[in-house]
Amino acid sequence: MDEMMGAPTPKAALDTLRDRIAEGIAGNVKAYNVPAVCVRVGIQDGVEPGDADEAFRSRRVYVKNRLVQLDRGALLTIAAALLKEFDIPNLAEIVSELTVHATHRITEITRRDALKVLSCLDTLFNDVDLFDGLNIVSSEHLSHDGIDNNLNFLPSLVRDIVQHYVRNSDYSTEELLIRCGAVTCSQTKFFALLEKWLHPVVRRGDEQVELATHLNAVLRPDGFQVAVVGEQSTHPIPSGRQACRSYEVGTAGENSRNPLAGAARKLSLGVRNQGRNRVDAGLGSHCAPVAIGP
Repeated sequence: MDEMMGAPTPKAALDTLRDRIAEGIAGNVKAYNVPAVCVRVGIQDGVEPGDADEAFRSRRVYVKNRLVQLDRGALLTIAAALLKEFDIPNLAEIVSELTVHATHRITEITRRDALKVLSCLDTLFNDVDLFDGLNIVSSEHLSHDGIDNNLNFLPSLVRDIVQHYVRNSDYSTEELLIRCGAVTCSQTKFFALLEKWLHPVVRRGDEQVELATHLNAVLRPDGFQVAVVGEQSTHPIPSGRQACRSYEVGTAGENSRNPLAGAARKLSLGVRNQGRNRVDAGLGSHCAPVAIGP
């Protein structure tokens, strides 16, 4: 088996990668185009007689059958090519876990400590919709649809959240995030959650800086820290115009000892590999194929 980032990949992780490649193609490509797309992204060398009929029977099975014998390196190359063409968040997530987050991991203790930091906030996501933020880590899609439907008596996470967090205060912020999966989700999603907390659309100014400082205190034992990385659009304030701060979560290094130094910046989240080269770690439409530097 190939080794990258210094550690062999568990078989279960490769099976998940194969499944998400197959699901990504099946969900984005018409059956009659599947063989051609498989050629384009490197799954097969050419289109053979009978391929079209096989793809029509099951696009997912067609692709999965051609991935079974491929190793980690080949699968990651295919995934990168596929992500250049299609927005496949769950494929981007597993690629990130197998590359960017492969060896430098945040412990459960640190995750729980980071969640406790949120107890000092008046609101979790301020003016941004609560479910939009929680959906970053929740395995169950949260939506306002049907919440007040009296005919729906089935238990669900979203109804629990509305009843015990929105309407009442039975759940603490920490318990809410744990119930939504913040402790058990992938490290990729956990970093995306940190990005949401610090994003200038959610909070900026002193509130943003204070949260970044508190997060640094709990991230640092695992070798991570929040650091200023760039600028975004400016936002009007009574005394003039001020840029928002931009932070990334990365491994602690000599070049970023003061995470709040410099001019005011906007927020963006990424991670740094051991060579200190920044790589994207977001999800969805903002996620690009991961490149690992030396």
